[in-house]
Amino acid sequence: VANIDHMYQYSLVFYKSLFVQAIQKTPPADNVEQRISELVPVITFASFNAICRGLFEKDKIIFAFLMTYHIFKSSGEILQEEWDLFLRGSAGSKGKVPPKPDHVQWTTAWEDLCALSVLKELESLPNDVINAPGWKEWMVAPNPQDEEYPGVAKDYSEWHKLLILKSLRPEKCLFGIPKLVRHMMSKKYTESPPFKLSEAFDDSNNITPIIFVLSTGTDPTTIFTSFAKSQGWDPTKLPMLSLGQDQGPKAQAMIEKARNDGEWVYLQNCHVYTSWMPTLEKIMEDLVDKAGSNQVHPNFRLWLTSNPAASFPVSVLQLGLKLTREPPKGLRANLKDSFGAISDELWAEQDGKKEMEWKKLIFSLVFFHGLIQERRKFGALGWNIAYEWSGPDLSASIKTLRLCLNNFDEIPWPAVRYTLGVINYGGRVTDFLDTRLLQTFVSKYFSVATFEEEFSYDDKSEYKPPGGEATREEVMDHLESLPLYEDPTLFGLPGNASITFQAKESNAMMSTIINVQPKAGGGGGGGTNSNDETVWAIAEDFMARCPKLVDKEKAHKEVFRITDAGAMISLGTVLIQEIDQFNRLLKALMSSMKELKRAIKGEVVLSAQLEQMYSCFLFGKVPPNWEKVAYLCLKPLQPWFNDMVNRVAAIAEWCYDGMPRCYWLPGLFFPQGFLTGILQTHSRKHTIPIDELKHTATVLSAVTKSELTEYPEDGCNIIGFFMEGAIWDIEARRLAESRPGQLFSEMPALHLVPKRKTTPDIPDTYECPLYKALTRSGILSTTGLSTNYIMNFALPVGDGYTKEHWAFRGTACF
Repeated sequence: VANIDHMYQYSLVFYKSLFVQAIQKTPPADNVEQRISELVPVITFASFNAICRGLFEKDKIIFAFLMTYHIFKSSGEILQEEWDLFLRGSAGSKGKVPPKPDHVQWTTAWEDLCALSVLKELESLPNDVINAPGWKEWMVAPNPQDEEYPGVAKDYSEWHKLLILKSLRPEKCLFGIPKLVRHMMSKKYTESPPFKLSEAFDDSNNITPIIFVLSTGTDPTTIFTSFAKSQGWDPTKLPMLSLGQDQGPKAQAMIEKARNDGEWVYLQNCHVYTSWMPTLEKIMEDLVDKAGSNQVHPNFRLWLTSNPAASFPVSVLQLGLKLTREPPKGLRANLKDSFGAISDELWAEQDGKKEMEWKKLIFSLVFFHGLIQERRKFGALGWNIAYEWSGPDLSASIKTLRLCLNNFDEIPWPAVRYTLGVINYGGRVTDFLDTRLLQTFVSKYFSVATFEEEFSYDDKSEYKPPGGEATREEVMDHLESLPLYEDPTLFGLPGNASITFQAKESNAMMSTIINVQPKAGGGGGGGTNSNDETVWAIAEDFMARCPKLVDKEKAHKEVFRITDAGAMISLGTVLIQEIDQFNRLLKALMSSMKELKRAIKGEVVLSAQLEQMYSCFLFGKVPPNWEKVAYLCLKPLQPWFNDMVNRVAAIAEWCYDGMPRCYWLPGLFFPQGFLTGILQTHSRKHTIPIDELKHTATVLSAVTKSELTEYPEDGCNIIGFFMEGAIWDIEARRLAESRPGQLFSEMPALHLVPKRKTTPDIPDTYECPLYKALTRSGILSTTGLSTNYIMNFALPVGDGYTKEHWAFRGTACF
């Protein structure tokens, strides 16, 4: 587990202690076999329980799943070959893949499923998915892991069903993995042990530091002081110190005094004082030595708090008891927590004056604060960047509302919205499209409509503000009555956003599981290829399919044409840069794969870079040394390589065959440079200064390049995009709501035409952003924009919709 997080450090002494405690607590038996059968489950659960105390919530089910795998691997119920398929999918698979049926949405999912047919029990599975009834319905079921599996799969084991789920519906691993653990272990392994500080204290001694591992929004100080009081201590007199610059000698003196007097010491924020951590390690070593000669008072305890930090000493972590406590998840819990910080005096300060306005505004602010925080869980669909809004932002905004209410006869709404959306909360926002979304939320929640009786925060009227005269207790009751689970539409997102959230969580879970696997080695067994053979086969396949370098000397005469003014055409310069980038990438791919094969043969040393590349090949990930010289792309290894081949083919076609009628814009290394080239071409043609031009886009009816037979008179045609958060209605030529279960939809070709910046904007349109990749965020470039961002283009909003509606939906193209 230390590979998951640096703070998850456990020593052999810790496990021996658990083992001894389990033996002591388990009643004796009449014979050895019975004794062992009773000890094993007790030791297993004791280990799970003790370690889970110090794990974050997201990692507890991963730990339980890894325990399940190792236990049932040793009993032969999970084979190494099956585990490799679970981790790698179709990476390295050589089997012939039959044509994908229409009801399987993604080619990668179908390839992963077909890879399972190498298992004897699942060899008929691909044919069954193609022909057996029920698979089409199962593929679109909201909770397929709980449905009866169709065809032959209904008789498979839970483990084999999880292999199918991971292949066809990978976003549901978030639910499928806990279901497997419940079935193979028991329900208690999927439930977090209750947080009991008293139990941890009982397990500690005078040389065992108790370490609170912090997460965002948590402060265990209140819990500590309450527990200290229950143990007979006066919390106000206990030595407590928040670590920081020059606090080391003071902390050391407090520990020295407390170990003699038998007091508790509470040191906060160890992660801040990195330079003092070696001293802390030395102090703990001295305490252990002195405890052996009874120089440490038995009642002495050292309490530490720290964020996860690589600087925290490993020896202290291994010696200590680690505890985590995270804030409750969900909007309702967030609202209760934020509103709980508002005192009775604050809530009632306008009673008898502007009571209704004050209370409605404060509640709207709390709701706004909670909603923009919880929207982060949807990843890039929620916010391009996950901003750390916190209590001080809420407090500053309360002061703003008080000022506007007390100093003006009528509330200055523009000032309220500007202060909240641009300064208090907007001050943290660095992405201009996130700023647009934040200000859209502010405009919705802070207007005169907020005071209307029928005002609601959602379309279903499940989330309404309390009455203008409600007491603080009544508001808390009102919050308690809110739904436990919120629909994505509450956040303005499409209903499919829950799938996006599940995919994000499942991908993170799988990535963590892969990261804790052994990195390299021969491996193999059970009739399967060894790891070396698998990596060798992948390298051989890639080298055979790797395209040749694009030769600029053989270019079509038009692509690098020199104009009458003596300059090369703008798109010719763009093409040269693209060819150079792709050739550099191809050279890096070939040379690194040759070195990897030599390392496998033992001809060269397996360097750290090659070892990382070896591991990435095993688990279907793009090696970092390839990513360093490549374009931004989030695909797994095999689809990434296939995509690279297609990109090089498109560049080669442009170079050798001349200017295409339609450009594959997402296939370029630097699409922003291409767009600048289009502006420059238009500028030269019409003698208009380039800084007076902007791009405009018209959606065409053509979906494929073959449908475009003519060159446009001005601008160019571009293709290769898909849309998230909405779909493009080809017949009505406008935006429309996403279909259930459909995360992305293909966009038709666009006709890109530069026009003067003075050209009026088209009314009733949404400025849809275009990105390179789904992450949406990127590195802030010298232009002030993200390197992932390409451009905005106007799309008709459709009847009954507004541009704000699509901004809430997170609608964007990629």
